[in-house]
Amino acid sequence: MFNPTVGEWTIDVNTSGMPQSVATAMADLEILGATYTSIAYLGSQVVNGVKHAVLASQTITDIKGTTNIVILEFLEKDGKTTLVSIDPVLSEGAQCGGTEIDVKTDIPKSLLLIFNKVMEGFVGSKVVPFAYLGSQVTTGVDYIFAATVTAVTPDADTTVSLVSVNPLTKEITFQTILG
Repeated sequence: MFNPTVGEWTIDVNTSGMPQSVATAMADLEILGATYTSIAYLGSQVVNGVKHAVLASQTITDIKGTTNIVILEFLEKDGKTTLVSIDPVLSEGAQCGGTEIDVKTDIPKSLLLIFNKVMEGFVGSKVVPFAYLGSQVTTGVDYIFAATVTAVTPDADTTVSLVSVNPLTKEITFQTILG
């Protein structure tokens, strides 16, 4: 059994569920001006209780209905689970070059083909997408995925990253968001 070090994130991505205490706290979440929908439970961290991270879409209740991607962190302590932070990860933008959020945890085969084609020949890390988050028009189109990333070195830690792939330029970018 794995015994995490205090303060270290234990990555345990799940797109279909989360610990009951976190699910309850998320269902009870009421923040004026925004609604939140879970994309995936990402993992936990032991620090003055247990912190849990959830990747979520945030819909701003304005006239545009702007959608962003955030990490919600909940602290479970003394039998109570409360929201402690909302960290922005990806923002939607309507302007030229802006990101179009279009979340799919059941990633369509056409998008997986694009991901796999661009990642073909990539070495050094095992990269496993668990959600498609959206796209951005640049030189071609950048397709943005949430993925677990584990270096192929012994005892490597797994992180959660935004991985952007561009089939035209063959460019791959990584942005670690947890771990």
